[in-house]
Amino acid sequence: MAHWVVKGAERPEKVALVEEIREKIGRSQGVYLVEYRGIPVATLSGFRRRVREAGGELVVYKNTLFRLAAAAAGIRGLEGYLTGPTIFAFAYGDAAAMAKLLFELTKEHEGFQVKAGWVEGRVYDRDGVDAIAKLPPREVLLAQLVGGIQAPITRFVGTLQSLTHTPLRNLRYGLEEVAKLKAQAS
Repeated sequence: MAHWVVKGAERPEKVALVEEIREKIGRSQGVYLVEYRGIPVATLSGFRRRVREAGGELVVYKNTLFRLAAAAAGIRGLEGYLTGPTIFAFAYGDAAAMAKLLFELTKEHEGFQVKAGWVEGRVYDRDGVDAIAKLPPREVLLAQLVGGIQAPITRFVGTLQSLTHTPLRNLRYGLEEVAKLKAQAS
């Protein structure tokens, strides 16, 4: 049962919707709020299909119900963006890839505009979501991270090897020369 009570939201169907939204938020890597105005049904259906193919879901809910679900999920800071016609994009996979797709869709119809987003516990305005959209894919970021960690270690090991091999080699040659000189002197 819901842990919240708000006047007018006690009706079972509203409680069920709020719980549905809260559950979707809970399994999302990110949630984006998008304004949509004057978009033909066929275009919006195409957008929904593309979002679904990208591992997400594009759904219209009442702003007040989403506000209740977000509060129940512990999300604060989206309230100011919950105005006007809003469609919610749930990113069940890569949140950056979903942000990138949403910005591609904004170029296809001017009535489709990203307002804000919530990614990994943090709220972002439109510019923040745009910055997320410009990030490389997760796999590339992980490879860069591993490369960044590995490079200094590799250089350090190389330095240690050069320090140990060169002086030891020089010491060996020096000792061999001393041994030769002693052998010649006797």
